[in-house]
Amino acid sequence: MGYHSDAHARRGAPTGNRKEGIDGAGSAVEGQAGGAGLSQDEVSKAIFVSRQTISNWENDKTYPDVQSLLLLSQLFEVSIDALVRGDVVAMQQAIAEDSHILLAGLLLALEG
Repeated sequence: MGYHSDAHARRGAPTGNRKEGIDGAGSAVEGQAGGAGLSQDEVSKAIFVSRQTISNWENDKTYPDVQSLLLLSQLFEVSIDALVRGDVVAMQQAIAEDSHILLAGLLLALEG
């Protein structure tokens, strides 16, 4: 990760678990914060959560609640959609690669 974390008092509990392998708000938070030159501490103070909460989002342990998504959207000047959806192009490329591998395996099985 681009910066370190430690625990602070925080507002509310994050909701839901993130599915592994799917980029979304956690990856977007890390990317936006790094791109803006902000530390976890600066982001956490700006949106009223702990650095541990930010770390949990980035490490796919939890997902930001709606209020946090709104504050992140304002802080990074991006849409909530951009935070939640993550990198659509990378996801589409991964799907295409998986499809090619599946097709090649199927053709080999039919030939053999």
